[in-house]
Amino acid sequence: DDDPSENTMQILEILKKYGVNATFFVLGEKCELRPELVLKMFEEGHTVANHTYSHVYETVYQSAETLREEIYRTEDIIASIIGRENVMKLFRFPGGAMSERQSQLRSDFENFGYKYADWNALNGDAETADYTYDHCIARIKETCSDTGDVIILMHDAPLKAMTVAALPETIEYLLSQGYSFERIVP
Repeated sequence: DDDPSENTMQILEILKKYGVNATFFVLGEKCELRPELVLKMFEEGHTVANHTYSHVYETVYQSAETLREEIYRTEDIIASIIGRENVMKLFRFPGGAMSERQSQLRSDFENFGYKYADWNALNGDAETADYTYDHCIARIKETCSDTGDVIILMHDAPLKAMTVAALPETIEYLLSQGYSFERIVP
């Protein structure tokens, strides 16, 4: 979530090294700043999905109309980079879809022509500001244990360097547990 950032190139290099395809839930305002990274995500076989334009809860969740405006604005930006025919109608609600704030908007959301994806596992990089490498690995092991198919929440933002550092061990652990990696396609 929250890409692209100054960490994205390193993330892409790690994913390429391991032959892993991922889903990047991008922010429109960041795509405008780093379109070359969005194009690289797409060209390397990853899903580029929508995560709103601003990620500012007070704006995004003000109404169904503001949510739709944020989604469509980001869609237009993504389309300008990778081509409208390549835009995936896939979305992740900032903060997740299951919170009370989003519950009323989910019914309106279906009219936007998008599907949304949430997570059922995470590395904990949004749980605390002072998370550590060991915390990331421990949370992956804990939340992926006996879960079956998992969608793991990780963040690509300037302050998430520890997420990048822990990514190789995360991939190696999941592979050792018999997981395979697939991008989300609606």
